[in-house]
Amino acid sequence: MDFATALTPAFVSLMLIATVYFWKIRQQVSAVTSVITVLGVLGTFVGIAYGLSTFDPNNIEASIPPLLDGLKVAFYTSIAGIALSIVVKVIVLHERRAHADDDDFGAATLDDVAQRLTQLAEAQTAAAQGNQEHLRAIERSLVGDGETTLLTQLQKLRTGMLDKQDALLEAFNEFA
Repeated sequence: MDFATALTPAFVSLMLIATVYFWKIRQQVSAVTSVITVLGVLGTFVGIAYGLSTFDPNNIEASIPPLLDGLKVAFYTSIAGIALSIVVKVIVLHERRAHADDDDFGAATLDDVAQRLTQLAEAQTAAAQGNQEHLRAIERSLVGDGETTLLTQLQKLRTGMLDKQDALLEAFNEFA
């Protein structure tokens, strides 16, 4: 068995080993299938590189068989990587559907749904009442009666600034 003939089984074996190794994290199926596909693409480039490395432009007739062997490796590893990736995705999808069927998602009755909607409506009403209370407190802080409201403080600030401006204008007039 020559080097090119050994490459395809080597890459397919590497893909299978990676699949078994990463099988425990199949919840992240995209990571598993990405590793498998990348190994297939790596095999593609290794096969093409092997075929091109043995190519002699001065002896084209003798160079064609090793070039074709390298291209075979390239195509077979790509096919194996894509096929294995699809198989893993289908198996994981089938497992997820089986687990979804085992779960009791469909056991809710119309009364359960109505009760849950009532609970949500009551929670929303309570939140709206709390928001109204907060808005009233903000309104009292802005424009309510008393010395601590924002409106009162702004009026005092304006009066103080006008007094200072009058004193400054008077001092300027005395100076001039």
